[in-house]
Amino acid sequence: MPTIAIVGAGPGMGLAIARTFGGRGFDVALVARTKEKLQTLVDQLAHEGIKATAFPADVMDRDSLTDALNAAKAHFGGIDVLEYSPAPHSPVPGLALAVPSEVTVENLQPQIDSNFYGAVTVARAVLPAMREAGAELTTPFQAPAWHAEKLPGDSSAPHPAHDDIPRAAAKPERRRTSATSSLRPETAAGTVGSPRSR
Repeated sequence: MPTIAIVGAGPGMGLAIARTFGGRGFDVALVARTKEKLQTLVDQLAHEGIKATAFPADVMDRDSLTDALNAAKAHFGGIDVLEYSPAPHSPVPGLALAVPSEVTVENLQPQIDSNFYGAVTVARAVLPAMREAGAELTTPFQAPAWHAEKLPGDSSAPHPAHDDIPRAAAKPERRRTSATSSLRPETAAGTVGSPRSR
């Protein structure tokens, strides 16, 4: 069974993505800071017939994030789709938004740690195995332009990036590899996927 890991899983977008993929045969690895909140999501998904497991980790703690993804890979036998969209719904110490005129290196650094370094950390944790399986990188942006990029060695034709996630969810047996990133002022979201079997 293919697996999606949702980093920054919560009761909004994370739960909706879990339902979308889980409803199409994916197992779901939920990654977020609070074990209790994750367990609530796991229970809710189980009630809907979706197999999900909680892997607590903080995107600001790269070691715990890598450990959580390694645990998810061990538990499910691999990760086929990675979705990254941490967006705290409650205050996080050291992480606060600032209006452009008040941005400093000091108040911007935690955003970079969370949204950029966290995304790099999760990609490095799952991408090597995905590339071995024939990875492709797709990056849609929530802006006027959508584009797709291929990783070196990927001979598949480019496809509209926004079509990749529903297609991956609809065909779990294909085990696609893609990375999706959505950049908004308050957060960066991304998805990476892998074809472990064709």
